[in-house]
Amino acid sequence: MDIKTLQLFLSLANTLNFAKTAERMNMSPSAVSRTVKRMEDGVDCVLFFRDNRRVELTRAGERYRLFAQQAVVNWQQLQIELGQQLTSPAGAVSLFCSVTASYVVLSRLLPILRQQHPGIEVHVHTGDQADAITRVLASEEEVGITVCPEQLPDDVEFLPLMRTPLKLIVPQKDKALTPSLVDIDGDTDWLAMPWVVSETGAARSQLDRWFSVAGRSPNIYSQVSGHEAIVSLVSLGFGVGLVPELVIDSSPMRSSVRVFSTGQQMEDLTIGVVVKRQRMKDPLLQSFWSSCQLLADEWAEAG
Repeated sequence: MDIKTLQLFLSLANTLNFAKTAERMNMSPSAVSRTVKRMEDGVDCVLFFRDNRRVELTRAGERYRLFAQQAVVNWQQLQIELGQQLTSPAGAVSLFCSVTASYVVLSRLLPILRQQHPGIEVHVHTGDQADAITRVLASEEEVGITVCPEQLPDDVEFLPLMRTPLKLIVPQKDKALTPSLVDIDGDTDWLAMPWVVSETGAARSQLDRWFSVAGRSPNIYSQVSGHEAIVSLVSLGFGVGLVPELVIDSSPMRSSVRVFSTGQQMEDLTIGVVVKRQRMKDPLLQSFWSSCQLLADEWAEAG
């Protein structure tokens, strides 16, 4: 059993998709299927249950995955000890993102990166996603995960990963600190509400346009850094907020807020990966970027 075969097995165990594994391993799906059959013949048991609708690891497959993971790790360690070059670039990449992105994006990206480029480590720093591009341009970070701004700087590369709509949130009735926040329905005058808003970013820009078109001035209770803080303050009853649906769904305060549609023509936010263009020549970042592209492709296929 060679290392490439074990890596193929681990890829299929992760994706449960023959076509995706074939793409990652630069093989045809039929070649992947034949390799898996040889593996199963070699251990005299079925590792994957498969039919026309799904692929699943069997109990024996789960046990074999532990063996394969340890074998690949041991091989990589042996290469290091013998002073040989890893086939994948090795080193650390600094990445800046919001807490929500760490839940939603990194939880899916890092397993792909580990499978594709096990020599790459990721040093994660969290904060307001609106600061990501500034930090990347200032070389404080190499990679950012952020909402695509309305005007993208010329000297950055942006890879779209997913889209999320903007939603209005209000506190649950028993948390509201003012009567106006209790009796809210589809006819509510949202612009008259006390608002918790982000200091900067694409969501704030769309909210400002809403007020501007209506010829109204916002009643701002608080300006905060990051969408997560908006959800927290709204859940405590201080006002209403406009935040990405993705942030609401990932928030531990989700049950403490009510969610409404804006009723306005607001654009969905595009979340993606940003890198300074001149750094794209770095083999380490090229490898990281390729894993991001695989994640983007997976989400695009999933719809």
